[in-house]
Formats: sequence, C-alpha cells, structure tokens
Amino acid sequence: MKGQIFITVSILVAVMLLVLTINSYTIQENDAYLYNYFTNLKTELVNTVDTAILDGLDEKGISANIDEFSKFSDKLLLDKGYTQTIKYNVKGTNAVIDIYLGKGEEYYQDTIVIERTVMA
Repeated sequence: MKGQIFITVSILVAVMLLVLTINSYTIQENDAYLYNYFTNLKTELVNTVDTAILDGLDEKGISANIDEFSKFSDKLLLDKGYTQTIKYNVKGTNAVIDIYLGKGEEYYQDTIVIERTVMA
C-alpha cells in the first residue's frame, strides 16, 4: 500500500512539474521574422505613399498618412519586441524614407526613394 501511494504521489508531482514547465515556457520568435517584418514594413510604406498620391493628397496629406502608418506599425512591432524608426522627407509626389527595424543586436535599415509623376 505504501508503494502505491508513493508511485501515485510521484506521478502527480511529475505531472505538476510538467504543467508548470509548459505554462512558464515563452515562445521566442525566430530572428528570421525580423527580415520578413522589415520587408513588409518597406512594402506597406510604399503602398501608403502610393495610396495617398492616388487619393490626390498634397505633401501634408502624404506626411499625415506616413505618420499614421508609422504609429500603427510602431505599436504593433513594439508589442513583439521590435524597435522601429521611420524618418521621411516629402516634396510634391516624391518621398525619401529612412527605415530602421531592430531587435536586440540584429537590425535592418534602408532608404526608400519614391518618385511618382502624376499625370493630369
């Protein structure tokens, strides 16, 4: 009888330790995701500028769209542990955007030059 109680208690303790280990395990995103997030960020910034130009917005409107997207993506990426910096300069329908995205010691950065001609 003592042996059965010992085996039962040890199985319960092992199960409890297993449950605690699983609950405390945090899934870390692979750093390969950093490149994917960076390329998606670049693509969406180009789409943001293109959409603003197609909507007939001026420099202030294009800048406002970039600011709005930047705030949205910053919050989203910050929740995942990434650091984002977007700096830009808009003149007419041309935009120069500097992008930085990093996590820990790894980072990507690039400059996008968007030059669009609007036909009347």
